[in-house]
Amino acid sequence: MIQVPIQVKKADFFTSTTEEHWLEDDIISSRYFMLRTEIIGDFTALNYLIFSEEDAELLYQLVLSPEQQYSEEMKRSLLMEIDNIVSASVIVKLSDQYHLKIHGDVPTLEILDVQKIKHYLKTDLRNFHYSLTLNSYFEAQEIQFKPQFIWYFDRVFLNLLNPVNPDFNLT
Repeated sequence: MIQVPIQVKKADFFTSTTEEHWLEDDIISSRYFMLRTEIIGDFTALNYLIFSEEDAELLYQLVLSPEQQYSEEMKRSLLMEIDNIVSASVIVKLSDQYHLKIHGDVPTLEILDVQKIKHYLKTDLRNFHYSLTLNSYFEAQEIQFKPQFIWYFDRVFLNLLNPVNPDFNLT
């Protein structure tokens, strides 16, 4: 259980129909934890929550009791639960604000190097029209971590938003 508040210190947004804003150059890690959730319903989308190995370890320190040993499976379950919470909050907001029927599928978790993640992201982007990347910077007890949250949306999503908000234009 988290004993200290976690604050968002900064968030950078990148939107694009073609550009890639994946994995900042200053994030260097040998392994990344990539959580991938498919969004199903009135439109299709994918989202990814990506933690460097170092950021995942910092998160474990904040959440898990230091007096106990935890299996890798328990640590992975923690990351999947965090993904469920973060993804669901966005899905609920989109659903409520735009009166959409959407839900997230069960997330998958893979541990990959940066090149494999970029390959996944590039391959998946071919099936979608629009990407939104959020580089977030969190802090708790002077511990800082910065996961990356990436969304891919299809044209149906963009078409659904235009009648609701005529000024909304991403192309």
